[in-house]
Amino acid sequence: IVLISCLLMAACGDESDNDTAASETGNLSLGLTDAATDEYRAVYVTIDEVQVHMGGDEEDADSWETVATPEETYNLLELVNGVIEELGISPLDAGTYEQMRLIIGTTPADGLNIQSIGHPYANYVIDTGNQSHKLKIPSGYNTGIKIVHSFDISAEQTTELILDFDASASVVKAGTSTNWLLKPTIKVLNTEEHAIVSGIVSDTAGESGIEGALVSLQYETSNAGDPKDVVTVQAATISDEENQDEDIEGGEYALLVQPGSYRLVTYKDQ
Repeated sequence: IVLISCLLMAACGDESDNDTAASETGNLSLGLTDAATDEYRAVYVTIDEVQVHMGGDEEDADSWETVATPEETYNLLELVNGVIEELGISPLDAGTYEQMRLIIGTTPADGLNIQSIGHPYANYVIDTGNQSHKLKIPSGYNTGIKIVHSFDISAEQTTELILDFDASASVVKAGTSTNWLLKPTIKVLNTEEHAIVSGIVSDTAGESGIEGALVSLQYETSNAGDPKDVVTVQAATISDEENQDEDIEGGEYALLVQPGSYRLVTYKDQ
């Protein structure tokens, strides 16, 4: 009887310890979307890994934890109008994480680009003249692209974050040289805190949808010493060629944005 009692106590203790360990773990779900631009036909970026950092010495490789390994080449300009590409979901210890980083790949994934050919580079743009330009990433291959954004992982819950890649602001042509640079501008959206602005761009009669229009949400801030306000584009997209309205063809758009007050602006070159 004594032996059986000891075994039962040990079993209960193990179960309690397991419950405690489980209660201290949550999940992080990551998605990728883009603020579109009409400056390029395509912007391809290869993401090998996504890592997060809780705190401490950033130079210590062991202090970074890998939460996603997509190893995929994405056309950012396809991730518009509410389209979110899943990067991965991973268990994490509960707590506050200070930043994350994207490990950019040097070898493209298998597959074809919009020109129905294999990817010539891991990271590149196709301009409006159908020319491909390799994107160089200053120090990004070695250290990754760091995103300073704190987020919390709660026990037994899933935190969902969306990486909003601004392709227009991220691609830089280096002066008069032939170098094209990728200097990523990325906002992090929490799915519990972002809003969706959607609608249809149509003609004045409201009978025909207009596809290929650039739709953006903007706000103005005062610039000290300058009488002109600074206009910031918070989110942008391109109106689609299809929509759910059977009476109107094309023109649908959707924007993911942090709640706030914005001006909705749309235009299309004739």
